[in-house]
Amino acid sequence: MSILKTLNELELANNSVLFHKGTRDNSKIDVYRDLNSGVIFIKDYFVGEEEYRSGEYKKEVSKKADKDLTIKNFERVNDCARRVKENFPFYIAKDIADFGCGEGDFLKETKKLTKSSVGIELQIECIKNLNNIGIRCENSLDILENNSIDTFFLFHSFEHLPEPLKILKEIKIKLRKKGRLIIEVPHANDFLISTIKDENFINFTLWSQHLILHTKNSLNKFLEYAGFQNILIKGIQRYPLSNHFQWILNKKPGGHQSQFAFIDTNDLTKAYEQTLANLDSTDTLLAIAEIK
Repeated sequence: MSILKTLNELELANNSVLFHKGTRDNSKIDVYRDLNSGVIFIKDYFVGEEEYRSGEYKKEVSKKADKDLTIKNFERVNDCARRVKENFPFYIAKDIADFGCGEGDFLKETKKLTKSSVGIELQIECIKNLNNIGIRCENSLDILENNSIDTFFLFHSFEHLPEPLKILKEIKIKLRKKGRLIIEVPHANDFLISTIKDENFINFTLWSQHLILHTKNSLNKFLEYAGFQNILIKGIQRYPLSNHFQWILNKKPGGHQSQFAFIDTNDLTKAYEQTLANLDSTDTLLAIAEIK
């Protein structure tokens, strides 16, 4: 299984060059960037589903990216609050599914407002824990009935898939007429990658589990090819200006907990996000699409 096969099928990897030698967790993996489409990808590596089932990857994440628990909490709490607020029309009184739900933060926060909700997750411990607290969680899309879901959410899980088109087509079958798909993915044009070209950030953010970093064009092509329509893609910024200062000046993450945190007022944070969105340089892309 290789993301390169899909990229070739969609003509998104016709002019690829070596972008970086090694990822933060595997120095032997080469990372490529296509000069035409802008996507950043790993050609021929997939860690395997067993890694996700066992949860082994979490140990690496905790060791490399979450040395300070407050960084992890900032990401999880902030992201969940934003998603609950911004996606209200897509889950209120609806049958929803969260693909790659992990520990189920979004499902936990929205359960009382949905008609029904289900998580799709490979990690055995997460499946068990969610079912134990009354949140349905399955390990395969096949278990869901066809035409049974109003909205599918994929929050930073799509970039992990070695066969993303296959999954998109399976999701389509499970969606009702006019059903929607909400996807968040890392952005290949992240300001620290495309403009600042911060080598410390690049070393940190490239990960063997992230098979592709999308552009707006590539994400749109994936969705169109799978048969989705009325596609809206926009940039969102998960991390504030203080985080960029921390990377540029101190070569590490966690700016929101550093001496730079005082600059993160609501007005400045919103203005900075809008500026990055105008430059197409946010750290994340959000896609909303529907089926006929």
